[in-house]
Amino acid sequence: MLSKYLKLTPFRNLIAIDLRSLALFRMCLAIMLIVDLLVRLSDLQAHYTDWGVLPRAVAMDHSWIGSWSLHFMTGSRIGIALMMGLQLFAAFLLLIGYRTRIMSILCCVLIVSLQARNPMILSGADDTIRLLCIFSMFLPLGAYFSVDRALDPEPEDSQTVLSSVSSFAILAQVSILYLFTFLFKWHPIWIEDNTALYFMFQLDVFTNQFGQYLLEYPNLLRAMTAFFVWCELLCPILLWSPVMTTQTRLLAIFIISSMQIGIASTMGIGMFPFISITALMLFIPSTIWNTGFTLLSNPRRTGMTIYFDEGCDFCKKVLRLLLTFALIPRTLTAPTNTDPEILNTMEQENSWVVRDHENNIHLKFEALSYVLSQSPILFPLGWILGRKLFISVGNRFYDSVASHRPQLSDLLSIFPWKSNPIKHRSFLEICAALLIVWVAIYNISAYDKIQWKIPTSIEWLAPATGTFQNWRLFAPYPNKEDGWYVMPATLRNGDTLDLWRHTTPISWDKPDQVRHDFKNNRWVKYMNNIWMARNEHHRLHFGRYLCRDWNSQHQGGESLETFSIVYMLEKTPDPGDLAEVKRINLWNHSCFGSTAPAGQSTP
Repeated sequence: MLSKYLKLTPFRNLIAIDLRSLALFRMCLAIMLIVDLLVRLSDLQAHYTDWGVLPRAVAMDHSWIGSWSLHFMTGSRIGIALMMGLQLFAAFLLLIGYRTRIMSILCCVLIVSLQARNPMILSGADDTIRLLCIFSMFLPLGAYFSVDRALDPEPEDSQTVLSSVSSFAILAQVSILYLFTFLFKWHPIWIEDNTALYFMFQLDVFTNQFGQYLLEYPNLLRAMTAFFVWCELLCPILLWSPVMTTQTRLLAIFIISSMQIGIASTMGIGMFPFISITALMLFIPSTIWNTGFTLLSNPRRTGMTIYFDEGCDFCKKVLRLLLTFALIPRTLTAPTNTDPEILNTMEQENSWVVRDHENNIHLKFEALSYVLSQSPILFPLGWILGRKLFISVGNRFYDSVASHRPQLSDLLSIFPWKSNPIKHRSFLEICAALLIVWVAIYNISAYDKIQWKIPTSIEWLAPATGTFQNWRLFAPYPNKEDGWYVMPATLRNGDTLDLWRHTTPISWDKPDQVRHDFKNNRWVKYMNNIWMARNEHHRLHFGRYLCRDWNSQHQGGESLETFSIVYMLEKTPDPGDLAEVKRINLWNHSCFGSTAPAGQSTP
């Protein structure tokens, strides 16, 4: 019995991805892209137009050599909105799996371009989602649970696993993330003192009330720190264990997901925890899917037969789509002309026919509600649509659709039947191999404990390919400098206010929740970057944006005239000591005159 579990997993199986796991990953990635874009849309003008904090001329002057962005083609609000609209549309088509290869490439190109437009607001979450998009281009994301599969005249049911260079590449990229996150944390604060979480939870711009509550338990925080950092090393090892691979991968998925949920429950760091969990979907083993679908294959589902009109192209496509997304395993379908009794019923009722496991007949809209009620994910919708009110209205809608089937078939001709074979493409495999080798070299070069560095002559490859990445997440130690902004401003009529919070009178006291001063994590990242000395040149453009923003909404005496950007620097004390607060004037700005840097800044 023991030898069974200690049997080595072949390397081909170690690098394999179940196509159903790949489909789940595709849908989760598309949802992450959509959510990310919706958040960005709320700051479209401020972050991506010439009217905002980073005009194109400034962005291009200070961009990396080799970086590129299609979003530099326009600085207008309408132009950027159209490009984001295209990106949202591509992400939605990726979600449902239509023209999946094309949509994955389009999503990748647009996310790389969008991120390069304003690097001042990027974080580890952006690196992760961008890299997942890049390596996804080489994979058959639409092999399962997709419109592409539904419109495949003869979908392949025999192949459920992909083992290739491209599958290895994306699994390796996810593992590199955790491995180098651990290596960068090789510091006494993480490894010996175990006080890193104490300092992390002192960062008011990220920590929520639960995280602040945990500060009252220093021993617990030290234990959590040790668990956290060593799990980042353990999990890549578990993911690639050559023995008991299924069990170790499930354990790693559970541990990492628990860690990410813990981070999300204590700190507001945006989408990073959820994107990280999305990446783990790739490692879900085939055993889980096989067991799940076996459990779902009860007599009510396997004993159901759906009859359709063989001559109705619209009917066949809708049925394929319904069964694809309802996830009803092993459902039998057949043309109505295969059964004279069913054919007679269809002609009399002008309806598709569903025969359940007890040989009861269901017609029209009631048949749809019955089929949905058998779905493991859509059964609530089936129950709702099965109510008398919906059945009555639904039957009238069904009759209207049935009477226009030829026209609807013509309409759906824009979605033609198309073979969607799962096959290795040599060019894509070569590209995936070159990229993952480059990523490994890039991360090794970025690791500060290794003296070898990438030659400066080829550094441009990282931004050019979108594969630049930085896994110094709260490493080598969390930032020990925190604070909040106050922006004393004067209007033309002599009134004063805090321009940052739009409040009066001006208060220099620390807010109860500093993180509530920021609209979202994009602004947290931007304002943290503004504080750094290397980004001092951005303060002028931020000041000009604040003037434009205020004066576009206020005229006359209420126009903004002058203001200062003041950072209230709070240095995190060692456990048991008191915090120090220092007022630092970063910038003085005049909306109608000269501006100048002021005070002291830190690197």
